[in-house]
Amino acid sequence: MTVCRWLGALYCAFLISPAMADSKPVTMDRLMYISYGSPSWNKDSTKLDTAFIIMRDKTSGRIAQIQLEETAPDSSQFTGKFNVSLNESEKISPEIYVPPADFRGNGDLQNRKLYEAIKEGKLPRKPMIWKKNERGQTVMDVYDTREQGEAAYKAYQEQLKASGGARGHRTAKPALDATLENAQKAAVQTQLAKLASESAKHESDRVRLEQIERQKAALREQQLKQMPEAERKAQKAKAEALAREAMVAYVKNDFTGAEASFKQSIELDPTVPAVFYNYGVAQYRNQKFNESLVALRMAKVDAQTDVERKYYMALVHYRLSELAPALKLFQEVGKSGNATLGPSAIFYQGVIYFTEEKFDLSKKSFETVIDVSQDPKMDDQAEEYLDRLAAAIAMQKLRENKFTVTGTIGLMYDSNVLLAPDNASDQGSATNVADVRLLTVLDLEYRPIYTEHHEASAKVTATLINSAKEEASHADPFLYTIAIPYSYKGVLWKKGYKLTAKPGYEILYMAPTGGTKVAQQASPFLSIDNTFVTSPTWFSVYTLDYRADDTVTADSIGPNDSDASKIGLKTSQIFILDKTKKKMLIGGLGYTINAAKGDNKKYSRYDLSATYLQPVKWDMTWNAGLSIYKVGYSDASPERSDFNTTISSGLTKPIRDWVTWGFSANYSKNDSDVSANEYSKYTVMTTATFVTNF
Repeated sequence: MTVCRWLGALYCAFLISPAMADSKPVTMDRLMYISYGSPSWNKDSTKLDTAFIIMRDKTSGRIAQIQLEETAPDSSQFTGKFNVSLNESEKISPEIYVPPADFRGNGDLQNRKLYEAIKEGKLPRKPMIWKKNERGQTVMDVYDTREQGEAAYKAYQEQLKASGGARGHRTAKPALDATLENAQKAAVQTQLAKLASESAKHESDRVRLEQIERQKAALREQQLKQMPEAERKAQKAKAEALAREAMVAYVKNDFTGAEASFKQSIELDPTVPAVFYNYGVAQYRNQKFNESLVALRMAKVDAQTDVERKYYMALVHYRLSELAPALKLFQEVGKSGNATLGPSAIFYQGVIYFTEEKFDLSKKSFETVIDVSQDPKMDDQAEEYLDRLAAAIAMQKLRENKFTVTGTIGLMYDSNVLLAPDNASDQGSATNVADVRLLTVLDLEYRPIYTEHHEASAKVTATLINSAKEEASHADPFLYTIAIPYSYKGVLWKKGYKLTAKPGYEILYMAPTGGTKVAQQASPFLSIDNTFVTSPTWFSVYTLDYRADDTVTADSIGPNDSDASKIGLKTSQIFILDKTKKKMLIGGLGYTINAAKGDNKKYSRYDLSATYLQPVKWDMTWNAGLSIYKVGYSDASPERSDFNTTISSGLTKPIRDWVTWGFSANYSKNDSDVSANEYSKYTVMTTATFVTNF
C-alpha cells in the first residue's frame, strides 16, 4: 500500500472537475490517486518498483513526499494514493515536482537539497490534469510537458464524449441498457480485431527489418574472418570491451549509453556472446520495441537465458498491444518453472485474458500468481484484479442468463416448534412439541435488465415448512412472495454504492386449528436498502422496511387485531479481515415498530447481532453468531416484555458450481414477563441449495 508522508501537516485529497491544472486553488477533502509514467524508475522488469514525487502547496509553501508503486512488473506506470481532510475554508494550489536522479536518495542531505531546489524555483514543476478512473475515483495525472498534458486532457474529453459523459449517462434510460450492452461488446471485439490487424502489420515490418539486420551481421562476420589475425584479434577485443562498458552503463540504468555501446560492439563483432540479447533488452528499455524484438530474435543464448529472452520478447509484444504473440510467450515462460520470471509471466497472462474478457482464464491466472509469487506487492495487484474479475464474471453471467432458479431443501430437528401466525417467525408462542421438519424453498427470478448501473427483475418465492407430527403441523407456514426489485449502482461522496428498492406482496397460509391451510395474512411491502463501499475492507448496509399487514383470521379483532403498519430500520456493517475476503465480521443493529390496531399486538423491537466467518478445511466456511432482541408490548394487557438470546454456528461447502451444502445449529432462550411466553429451544438443520441460470 502506498503512503503519503507530509512535511508540515499538509492534507492529501482533491476534488475538482477534469481540467488542466495550473496551480490554481482547490478544495481537498477526500481520497485521491496520483499517476505518473517513468521508464527510468522501472529498475527491475520482474518486480514492482517504487518511487516518489513531491507535491507543494504554492499558497503555504508546505511540501509532501508521495510514495508511488508500479502497477505491474515492468509497466513503468506508477500510482499512489493519499487521504486527509481540511476545514471547509481551506484550499491549496498544488504543484507537482519529479525529483531528478541525483535527488532520489533517502538521506536527509538529498531531501534537503531537493526541497531547497523546489523553493528556489530551480526544479521545474510538472503539468497535470484531473480526471475520473473506471471506478469513479479522482485521479491526478502528471506529465513531463504541457503538450503531453494538453494531449491527455483532449483524449480524456474525447473519452467522456464517446461514453456519453456524466450528464449524458444520467439522462440515459434503462430501456436502452440492452442495446448499450451489445454495443459495448461489439466495441471490445472491434478493438481487439483492430489490434490484431496492427499486430500483423508490425510483424511484416519486423520480418523485413530482421532480414536486413541478419544480412548485416553475416557480412560483418565475413569481413572479420578476412582480416589479418592480429587485426582480427584487436577488433574482437575492442568489441568485447565495448560490451563490458555497455553492461556497466546498463547496471547504472544508463540505457541510452548501454544501447550505443552494444551497437558499436555488434558493428565490430556480432559474435560476442549474448551481445544481441543485451542489445535487445537495452532497446526495449529505450522503448524501441520493434528493433528490440529483432535483436532478441537474433540472439543466441543458453537455455536459462532463453527464458529471459522469451520474457522480454513477450513484454515487447505486450507493449505493442500484440496480445496473441505476447500471450503465447508468457505461457512458455510461466511453464518454465523460473521462480522470478514465472509469476510475472502468469500475471501478464491474467491481464491479457482480462483485456480479452476471458474472465475465467484470467481468474485462474491471478489465483496462480498468489500461489507461486514471493512478491507481496504482486500479490496485492493480483488481489485487486480478482476483485474486478469477481464483479465482471457475475455481471457477465447475469447478462447472459435472464432467468435464475434457486431451490433449497433442508431437514431439521426442532426441539420446540413455535406457532407464529404472522411474519415475525421468531416471536411465536411455544407449542412444546419437538419434531423433524422439512424445509422447501423455491425462487424464480427473471432479470430483463442487468448493466453496470441498472438492475431490475421480477421474483416469485415459495417457502414451505412441513412437520412430521400432526400436533406440530398447525405451526407449519406456507409463505408466498412476489417482488419487483430495482437497483441503481453508482458513486456517492466518492464511495461506491448500490441502492435497491423492492416493492412486493406477501401472503401467508397456515392451519392454526388443523385441517386445510388457509390465508392468514396478506402484506404489501416496500424495502429500501443502500449498500456503501465504505472502504475496500468495510461495507455498510442501511435498510428501511415498510409493510402493511392485513390479517384475515377470525380471532384478529379487538385488542388482538393483528392488522398493522410495520416500519423497520436496520444496518449491517461488514468488515473483511483477510486478503482472501473469506474471513469477516458482520455486525447488525435494528429497530422495528409494529403499529397494530389491537393493543395486545403492538410492539417495539430492538435487535443486535454479531457473526464471524472464516474458511476451514475442505473448502468449507465456518460461522458463529450471537443475536439478541428485546420486544416490548407496552399497551398489552398484561404489559409484556421479552428478551431473546440466540447463539448459532454452521458450516457451508460448495459441492459443485450449482450446489452448496450447509449445516447449522442454534440455541434460543426467550425470557418474558409473562411466564406463558418463556421458552427455550434448539434446532439442527442440514440443507442443500441448487442454483441454475438460463
